[in-house]
Amino acid sequence: MRQGRFKSEVISKKDRKIFQERRLGVTPQGAHRMENKRKTIVLEILNYWKITEFLGQTDIPQESTEDKKLIKNIKNGKEVKAEKIEVFFDLPVLSSSDIDLEMILENDRDDYAKFSSVGDDIHFCLGKVERNTLVDYLEKFIEDKSDNPEIAYPKKSAIAWCSFKTDMKGVYLQNSFKLSPILWAIARWDESRAHNSHDFSLDTSEYEELVGEIDEELQDQNVDEFISTIYEKIFNEYVKHRFLDDPQESMGIAEYNRYASEQARDADEDAFDYADLGKSFFLNDIIQLSELVQNGNFGDGNEYEKKVIEYILAGYEKSKGFDNLPRTIISPDAGKSEMKRFFDKVFNVTNSPRGKWPAKYMPALMQQVAVNIAIRQDGDAPVFSVNGPPGTGKTTLLKEIVASNIVERARLLAENAEDPDSLFEMHSFSHGPLEANANAYYQYAPHYYSINVDEINNYSMLVASCNNAAVENITIDLPKSRDILDSLESSGDDEEEIRCGLDEVHDLFDINKSGDVETITRYGKSHEEKDIYFTRYADKLLGGVDCWGLISAPFGRKANIRKYCNSVLKPFVEDYRSNAVREQHKAKYLEVRKKFLSQYKLVESLRNELEQICALASSVPVELQEDAPEDLSCEISDVERKRQMFERQLFAEQKELIELEESRPKGLFARRKDTSARDIFIQEKKATISKLNGEITSLNNRISGLQNLQEYQRCISKYSHGQMKMTPVDTVFMERYVSEDDRLSTKAQITNPWFTAQYNREREKLFLYACKLHKEFVISSKCMRHNIINLMIAWNVFDDCGERMKLADREEAMPYMLQSIFLLTPVISTTFASAQTFLGDVKKSGVLGTLIVDEAGQAQPQMAVGAMFRCRKAIIVGDPKQIEPVVTAETDMIKQLLTAEILAGYKDKKISVQAFADYINPYGTYLGKDEEKEWVGCPLVVHRRCIDPMYTISNVLSYDGTMKQQTAAPKEDRARTFILDKSCWIDVAGAENSGKRDHFVKAQGELVLKLLERKFERDPIDIPRLFIITPFTSVKEGMLEMIKKSELYGKEPRVRKWLNANNIGTVHTFQGQGTDEVIFLLGCDSKSMGAVNWVNNNIVNVAATRAKFRFYVIGDKAVWTCRPVRVARECTAEILTDKEVAELLGDKTEEAKSAPAKMSMICPECGEKLVERSGKFGKFIGCSGYPKCHFTQSI
Repeated sequence: MRQGRFKSEVISKKDRKIFQERRLGVTPQGAHRMENKRKTIVLEILNYWKITEFLGQTDIPQESTEDKKLIKNIKNGKEVKAEKIEVFFDLPVLSSSDIDLEMILENDRDDYAKFSSVGDDIHFCLGKVERNTLVDYLEKFIEDKSDNPEIAYPKKSAIAWCSFKTDMKGVYLQNSFKLSPILWAIARWDESRAHNSHDFSLDTSEYEELVGEIDEELQDQNVDEFISTIYEKIFNEYVKHRFLDDPQESMGIAEYNRYASEQARDADEDAFDYADLGKSFFLNDIIQLSELVQNGNFGDGNEYEKKVIEYILAGYEKSKGFDNLPRTIISPDAGKSEMKRFFDKVFNVTNSPRGKWPAKYMPALMQQVAVNIAIRQDGDAPVFSVNGPPGTGKTTLLKEIVASNIVERARLLAENAEDPDSLFEMHSFSHGPLEANANAYYQYAPHYYSINVDEINNYSMLVASCNNAAVENITIDLPKSRDILDSLESSGDDEEEIRCGLDEVHDLFDINKSGDVETITRYGKSHEEKDIYFTRYADKLLGGVDCWGLISAPFGRKANIRKYCNSVLKPFVEDYRSNAVREQHKAKYLEVRKKFLSQYKLVESLRNELEQICALASSVPVELQEDAPEDLSCEISDVERKRQMFERQLFAEQKELIELEESRPKGLFARRKDTSARDIFIQEKKATISKLNGEITSLNNRISGLQNLQEYQRCISKYSHGQMKMTPVDTVFMERYVSEDDRLSTKAQITNPWFTAQYNREREKLFLYACKLHKEFVISSKCMRHNIINLMIAWNVFDDCGERMKLADREEAMPYMLQSIFLLTPVISTTFASAQTFLGDVKKSGVLGTLIVDEAGQAQPQMAVGAMFRCRKAIIVGDPKQIEPVVTAETDMIKQLLTAEILAGYKDKKISVQAFADYINPYGTYLGKDEEKEWVGCPLVVHRRCIDPMYTISNVLSYDGTMKQQTAAPKEDRARTFILDKSCWIDVAGAENSGKRDHFVKAQGELVLKLLERKFERDPIDIPRLFIITPFTSVKEGMLEMIKKSELYGKEPRVRKWLNANNIGTVHTFQGQGTDEVIFLLGCDSKSMGAVNWVNNNIVNVAATRAKFRFYVIGDKAVWTCRPVRVARECTAEILTDKEVAELLGDKTEEAKSAPAKMSMICPECGEKLVERSGKFGKFIGCSGYPKCHFTQSI
């Protein structure tokens, strides 16, 4: 069992009170001491994250399949088209005296004669310990083993004991030695146990000191002089008696690179460092933020910085019960009056974006709520989270934010610059080689420039995620012309004016109808190209995809940046190098600026009209809206008559009171002599007057309300049809919103109040003109051109400059050069892991504008802090009800052993960027009940991805029935490609494979093969639309192996393509993806109930919602009794045996086709039981909730 215990509480009751007072905005006595305590906690959390990242260690490098194939072809004398090969070789056994590198390289020179150039160094990895061995060792000390009892790495998953590099002669390279951080941490734990210490912590400075000592010992030595010694040292101190008793046969592996030419070698910037055992991409960012906080340069500067600090503290405060943040619940559960007040505030047109992404349909209700809050610049929610269940339109929401930001930035450009270059301030480099040109790097771009209106930088947009597919999908989708044009298509049901408005905007985004023609001159030849927004650059960047504009680009990896430079920046510099061309575009900029400001004025005018109606609607009392008189004019006249009557009575009563007061008898010194009868009479008069005043006030309020209602009805009447039609937030709307009738509440959720089609079309045109304004601004600015050239020099991709920019100059200039790039490409995406590649030189905070985090539920909290501190606002989008972040088992176990109580809230593997952002978000709702009750950010609820039963499974399991179904059924031609006519549970019993934690059941796999064969028969496309998903790695591996050995694999060539496209995997690998059909392969037998019970709601939710139209669950019903899988089974329309399915697939008789099926007990519309009923047309399936629910299904 684990030894040791938690330390005593870090925060006392007094300090806790101070924390709570700070939450409420109180400045308590001793606040300065509290600030120091707070900073200490923040730094300790950041240090913990630093340790977490430090412990991440890569597997021992394996030669890639592609590289093996290359080398095999080379040795067989075949021609290969490659610029580089990676050469691996095994190190000798310990008994060997030395390594003859010279002979190895000489033999390789002969073998790889066409790859004559070699890299600069050789990477060595010594020793090997399998990860499962580490897990088994650490598991003995972990108290709670229930969290993930079924972790099992692939057989080849192992880590090295240590690594280092030498030059090509074998001489050790300074500072290259790395000791396995995991082995070091385990040794520290054992040392702590040996001393019976109750506290366990890790200090990376001790590791650095140890590694530094070894590094010093190895200086100037040749590998054959020290390799055996260092191998034995690490074995004896860190491996022996823990994982191995005897040294291994081989000391390890080594790797170096060979190139087809010197040029290929020099161009290889992405050469992988196999001797770098660490795999953390976030460590440097965490260290950077720690230094900023430590030095007082981050945390108290503005509301956003304070919110980022709250984000870091979220785990600590949540674990301590500091959940006293102000909460605004966005849910029908909050009540009609409360939600009416909220909608009146948030939906007021003045709070909505001026720009709109082109599309016929508006965002749904909660999407617009999220957009309106997200775009605010008043510091109300500088870190704002959106809880987006599967298929609820997160991408639609992001598009609206993109359109808004581009329009607002265009406004600032237009208002502040008639001449684009007037917006820039010049700066000089300090270390460039051209001293005569102010230490420049390139004589024709000697300076770099900052934007002197800093508010402009608020609107750059960085999209980040740990899910590579998620970020690439966004940046590839935004520029697609076809997506926009399809979304603007009118239908036959549309009125004429609606159709005309859509067609007008449609044509503006159709490149074939664009009136914007660019004359491109290169190498003395000119040609014309139609353009919308740098359309040709977008097409080239995205590989010929039909694009409308360069609205976004994927960054991160060096290969992506290089592609962006080659596709965009270099052509831009070449196309607009002439002063004459820039002058032409400067004139065009003034034209576009005028057009933009005119359109902006029009949108403002329409906006003001709509805002007046919003204000009128808010001014009408709810009770009047609910019970409005039929004839308002008559009602107003009646009330006015009543008021006049009361006013006359009041006048008479006041007159009598004055007479009574004046007629009082007067005594000595003019003091009144009171008499009790007169006083009583006077008091009665006063009471009557007070009552009359109250009546008159009440009548005045009613008259005002009636008049407002009358004016509102007069104004709203012209917004009832055609392109002026709108949905107001009135009593009818609110009744629908809070209704328990699912159809009525859905109707409210799919509407977007206060917007008209006319207003939307003008907003879409404004967005287009904003893009045009950006385009002409960027082209006509000489300062922009210089920044682009210098950025390419900093990235070492500018061909006309032979020297890369010095680090000090990069760190000084990079923030301003990147800000310029966002003017050219408004949205740039990256994975968190790759962000360091292009943000590493940005050391300052608040350089970029809006950070948008996608699939935030998959990312560990520390992954986002590097991007967060460099931005000014964060919009966090994800779903805490999907798969939590993936954490390696041994690292997680070491984290569990750390004893500082301050870290208790950071050890749970389920914490994520989404969870932390939700916690500090004042806008959201509660999901779950009792202990499972959880606050989530602003909820999206309209679901447009899956039909039943997937929708119902997800809604019941994870979202408390809050989602609203709006998914269309599949078209007939698509339905013919499906394996079976309905989704179903297929009951297949069987024994697991023998072997530790291998949950693959052969009988289930055999049935999957039959289903797979049917899919390939029915779906003719190159890669059929089917996923096979499982909770377990061992089931995935077993299924892959069975398919590759099957007859189908041999006879159907598409199967190999389908497998290569990664259509089989664990649930974790499919988040963010979707397809037509999913086979959810469960595996397991009765001996693995621990594994069965490990499968939670999130796993089943993600698996089910990957399928749009069919979901086939295969497992042993008697084994799979855990609640999440049981709910999925109850929501599924049919339950079949494997024999029944085999008959359906193989026997074409009517008997086989009507194999008996058991109906589930759940109605997909209301959740009540389904029962068999009889009617005049025979038997049918109906809902037991009838007559409230009218769901039926034929038998």
